[in-house]
Amino acid sequence: MMYKKSLIIIGVILLIAVGLYTYSNNRTVEKKAAISDNMEKSSSVNSIDKIIKKAPPKLVELLKTPSKLPFKVHKAEAELHDIVFRGGKSVTKTKLNDEERASRDMTSLPYKEVNFEQIFLGDEINLSILAQPGNVETIYGEPTDVKKIHIKDGSSADYVDYDFNQNVTWKDPETNITYLIDITLYDKERKGRFSEQEIAEMIESFKYIK
Repeated sequence: MMYKKSLIIIGVILLIAVGLYTYSNNRTVEKKAAISDNMEKSSSVNSIDKIIKKAPPKLVELLKTPSKLPFKVHKAEAELHDIVFRGGKSVTKTKLNDEERASRDMTSLPYKEVNFEQIFLGDEINLSILAQPGNVETIYGEPTDVKKIHIKDGSSADYVDYDFNQNVTWKDPETNITYLIDITLYDKERKGRFSEQEIAEMIESFKYIK
């Protein structure tokens, strides 16, 4: 009897171990699938894969990137923003060229003091996704213009349509990172406008960036 119980316990442990391995492996595959397309869209000094190496490691662990976008991306880049004044200087207040900004190492800074921005460029469209790990309070000029877009995980995003510009604010309930999503359209007919469904699908496609 004791022998059978031991075998059952060993079997349960093996099943748990296999399950954990499978989950970990699947998540790795998901991450690779999510970032592979975005990472390879640019070879510039500001490419996502290069800038992410300059970000605080804790922030990198929490960051996500969309694996589904409703337009063809020609270039994907990133920028880091130091949101705290340090000795009278701040990255956000200092004029830096692309190479200087890309080479600034922020790995040693507290992760809640650094914002990570992903920029996706298409035909007459610019999509900016700014990840903010700190507390975020968004104030709208006309609160009545704000719509709610419901996400499958039970969360919701605030959405404001300014015709040539669409603004979305979404807080990831899993990581508590707030994403400020800015969609700028340059064509006069606004052919690249995101529908509310496309915005929801984009957010639902967010996967860990690394």
